Amino acid sequence: MKSIYATAILSAVFVLACNKEEASTPPESAAATEGGETAATGDTGDDAAAAEGGDEGGEAAEPKVWADMNFDERKMYMGTVVWPQMKEKFQAHDAEAFADFKCQTCHGDDMKEVKFEMPNALTPLPADDPMKAAMDMDEEVAKFMAEVVVPTMAEQLGAEPGPGEGQVGCFTCHLKE
Repeated sequence: MKSIYATAILSAVFVLACNKEEASTPPESAAATEGGETAATGDTGDDAAAAEGGDEGGEAAEPKVWADMNFDERKMYMGTVVWPQMKEKFQAHDAEAFADFKCQTCHGDDMKEVKFEMPNALTPLPADDPMKAAMDMDEEVAKFMAEVVVPTMAEQLGAEPGPGEGQVGCFTCHLKE
């Protein structure tokens, strides 16, 4: 039970850190529970859902899916589940290039002005064949995006990978040319 409260408190610290005037990297402690594990250990956001309470029998409430979350719940989920997991995956792919992985890596430097809306300021890709263009730019990164980033993000958002409406794909993050 202690870790639920610690997760909630640390999540609030993360939300406040991302709301600072100057864009900064979320503190490492924002994703850590008192046991030293990340709050994002589970793929479903159960810690964040459990922090919202459960029934009288002590059971945690069903975790909300992305589509049903309000703005504050989404920020909390991003800080406790998405950011730590994606940071780990990006740094495992290229520790040097993503040593400073932060909210702005995906959301852009103007994330507050655009209210974290996606897609944002990432490299635009052509609408007709984004994967070919990405492969032509950097095959290794394109494969990493297709094989790791897209499926992970889809799972985190409770969606399917793909190019369609409500799916997670290239244009979830990248602008169309």
